[in-house]
Amino acid sequence: MSPLRRLLFGIAAVVGGTLVGAAGAEFSTRSLDPRLPVQRIGKDDSSTLHGKGDGLYWTTNVARHDRRRTGCPSDATGPRVLLQGSSILWGSGVESQQAPGMQLRIAMQEVGIADPCVINHSQPGSTFATQRAALADTPAAPADVLVWELWQNSIHRFVRVGDLAYNFGRLRVGPGGVPDPFGMGIAARPLFQHSSFYAWMALRQAPRSSHERKVSDLWTSFAPTFVAGAMEQAERRGAQLLVASFPSLDRPFSEQLQWNREMYGPVLEALAAEGIPIIEMDRALLPHDPVDVRADTCCHYNPAGVQIVSQLLAGPIAESLRAGSASRASGGPIDSAARPAR
Repeated sequence: MSPLRRLLFGIAAVVGGTLVGAAGAEFSTRSLDPRLPVQRIGKDDSSTLHGKGDGLYWTTNVARHDRRRTGCPSDATGPRVLLQGSSILWGSGVESQQAPGMQLRIAMQEVGIADPCVINHSQPGSTFATQRAALADTPAAPADVLVWELWQNSIHRFVRVGDLAYNFGRLRVGPGGVPDPFGMGIAARPLFQHSSFYAWMALRQAPRSSHERKVSDLWTSFAPTFVAGAMEQAERRGAQLLVASFPSLDRPFSEQLQWNREMYGPVLEALAAEGIPIIEMDRALLPHDPVDVRADTCCHYNPAGVQIVSQLLAGPIAESLRAGSASRASGGPIDSAARPAR
């Protein structure tokens, strides 16, 4: 064999081996579907993505996962309360009848609110941006109170890449809007979209954002977005806004007060400046042990915990309804300045 033919054979062997190896890695990644270090929505047929950019959100395709009206009988004639949030208010870890929609309806009846209707727009995994987009794309039927969940994940955003949506959190992303630890430039996004192996490697190797900022600074930047967006959706429906911030369930609530104050503080202060009622669940739950109310160590409540949270929400909702009724009776604007004690 001539030197040239040997060289060409060697090149062909290297290229062929590389292609076979890449094909094998791609096949293995798609078959094994390894756990990713970020949230991903749309991998299976359980959800449908809608919109993109600031208008991105998703809806469930599984009937048993649709909990919008479990707390609102078709013949309900009482006040209309909307819930918006993530898996916390959706009720991950409990059955539909034990979830916040139904349990809040029961708790509201126990404090004297007749035949309320609780409509739950919450979606597991969602962040504030997707929650706002979902409500913005929903007909603005009149409501009395809009309860919005504030959680650690609220601050993040999802990015749509093809038929999937990713929450990259604080991972550094390139110009294409996806992590680019290998310096692929404009090729990073199509590679990320079409190669499961590349996406998995990019997510594992992607560094955190270089502009590491204090938690309070990040939430200070987020506060105007949250307050303006939540108020806009409440006003579209003629509803009073009530915000509930939620703690982790991995340690005693008393040990979280300072951390939660640093994190949520800028948003809570901005809400207070607008006279919007706030429920800080870490303070409200102080008499309880997280072990007794949790379904897991993240943030999801067991049936007893959902009942307690619903009872803690029912009182401020009743106050908001009374304030709204008084304002309408006087012919004035709704006054939400009476803020429940935290």
